[in-house]
Amino acid sequence: MKWLILFAAIIIIAYLIIKTIQEQGLKGQTKKINKEIELLEAQINFLRGLVMQKEAGSIAAEPLEDLRMALQKMEDKYHRLKEIHKNDLKFVLEITKDWLNYVNSLQLLHSAWCQLETDLSVTANENYGAKVVEPKIIKEDTEKKFNDLLEIKEKKKSYDEKELGWIWKSIKRGLKK
Repeated sequence: MKWLILFAAIIIIAYLIIKTIQEQGLKGQTKKINKEIELLEAQINFLRGLVMQKEAGSIAAEPLEDLRMALQKMEDKYHRLKEIHKNDLKFVLEITKDWLNYVNSLQLLHSAWCQLETDLSVTANENYGAKVVEPKIIKEDTEKKFNDLLEIKEKKKSYDEKELGWIWKSIKRGLKK
């Protein structure tokens, strides 16, 4: 009987030691993932600043403004995903890496557009086209992934102000009759 009690005590002590080691390992892993996320977000903030900066004397700033708007829209989605999945650090790390790739692709599109504006060579459009193929694919894939994760169903058809104005006038006419 003494041996049975001694054997049970050894098993319980071994279990507690293993459990403590595992918890310390998880805490270390959590700290490591949090640190990696912080470093990635520092890179993202730097690239974000490059995309958001306004160029002086830009001839056609509309495409650049579209990039800025896309960045702000996706940034909101990133923060929402991060908040929703804050307890799953591996998932947060994955979407942070996707977010970094997205912002990097926007920065590449931004710099390609700026180079196109200043490139006076005959092959300027070809050079631009070659530079933007991969960043556009990354941008579209990340947008689709974030939308799918948030289960956002965007309407395919949108009305411009003229169509909405026409609809509003028809409603008013219908109400007057």
